Amino acid sequence: MSKRRSTFEYRCQRCFVNLNLCFCKDIKSISSKTKVSFIMHVKELALTSNTAKVCTEALDNAKIFIRGSRAQTDFSKIYSPSTMHHQLYLYPTDQSIPLTRELVSSIEKPIELVVPDASWNQAKKFHQREEVFKTMTKVHLINQKESIYTLRTQKYKTGVCTLEAVAYALEMIEGSDIKEHLLDILKVMNIQNLKARMRLKT
Repeated sequence: MSKRRSTFEYRCQRCFVNLNLCFCKDIKSISSKTKVSFIMHVKELALTSNTAKVCTEALDNAKIFIRGSRAQTDFSKIYSPSTMHHQLYLYPTDQSIPLTRELVSSIEKPIELVVPDASWNQAKKFHQREEVFKTMTKVHLINQKESIYTLRTQKYKTGVCTLEAVAYALEMIEGSDIKEHLLDILKVMNIQNLKARMRLKT
């Protein structure tokens, strides 16, 4: 077991950082009309660098579903044809289309963002192997800036972390207030986790 994983019992169960560096006071929940569903690979659950978990604390209409375990979610039951939402699967593929305000305005149902949360290699398999994801409208970002996330190295120059991807998507759907709210929390998350890592090195 790594030194980082062995400290699990000393972490805050909300912001997932060492209790002495807890930043829960900086995680204020904000209301969102858009439903956000994270499809999280099971290996992300124990990682302090995971941003989807913090994002669900910051948004009042977000939820995590687990993939990659024996007890994983049956996604065909969650995303049935009778759903009240229009699902947009947020991941760049050869078939994905730009997420624009014009696209958003053309959708009559409330929007649900379905967001894979995993490594790039893991995430690209989600929509290839789950039939229900294959049929969803795939969208990609066009308005994101260079990532401010410092806890992992981005595979691609234009890559952003999960929280940033949701922030920029919600900006297009609902406006900039939610984006700024989420990015402010990410900045604090960066700082507190880096402090925790420095402690582990000493």
